[in-house]
Amino acid sequence: MSPLRYQPEKVAVETAYVYEKSNVDGSHKSDIAQYVSSKDSLEAFKWTECESEATLVTAKMDWNCFSVRELSPGRFGQMARELRLRFWTKLKTPIR
Repeated sequence: MSPLRYQPEKVAVETAYVYEKSNVDGSHKSDIAQYVSSKDSLEAFKWTECESEATLVTAKMDWNCFSVRELSPGRFGQMARELRLRFWTKLKTPIR
């Protein structure tokens, strides 16, 4: 039996996991927010301070295979600042 199995009761819907990522030397820091929007949907938003673009990726999961069933990536230029505000407001997390 595989040690990995889907446990729907453990999926924390409407939970956000926010962290900072960077290169090994600490350069190119970005804020990343991963949001569990439903039992089978995840959203990831990446914002780098002083850059004009942001990235929002949504994924529909296939928990039987522990893989992504549908992936929708997107980069946003002029709308990046507005999208960042909307996303962080949805998470009720302060903007850094």
